[in-house]
Amino acid sequence: MFCPKCRAEYRPGFARCSDCDTDLVDQLVESDSDSAIMPTDESLIEVWNGDDQDECVSICSKFTEAQVPFKVLQHKKQYLKGLELSFQIAVPAEFCDQAKKIIDKGRLDFTDEEDDQRIMELPADDDAPDCEDKDDNSNRSAERSFSR
Repeated sequence: MFCPKCRAEYRPGFARCSDCDTDLVDQLVESDSDSAIMPTDESLIEVWNGDDQDECVSICSKFTEAQVPFKVLQHKKQYLKGLELSFQIAVPAEFCDQAKKIIDKGRLDFTDEEDDQRIMELPADDDAPDCEDKDDNSNRSAERSFSR
């Protein structure tokens, strides 16, 4: 079973694509435009990998909107008490720069440069507002009530 929209493959027994909410088909129909745009796996370039399925779906949606052909590889590792998922997105070489721009758009990426480090710096403990005065008064009231 296959999703005609995102081309994901499903085990028998599934009827709808969980990502696209589209009815599955028995076989994918390969159009002339698909075969002309999507080259073999060997000529694809990986542009993203990670373990966040939501981010993977989001990137794929952006690629679809921008008409960037892509292929997603999903890896599963079954452990005794869990499942580890990882995803890879690859595109044809001629779409690599466009795909990377789409992925990087809106991403916050900090470097070791001084300006970036200053932005990320947390205030020192002695710079924090002093809250001890309020706590001391409330603790003294509580001590008085227990000492009676």
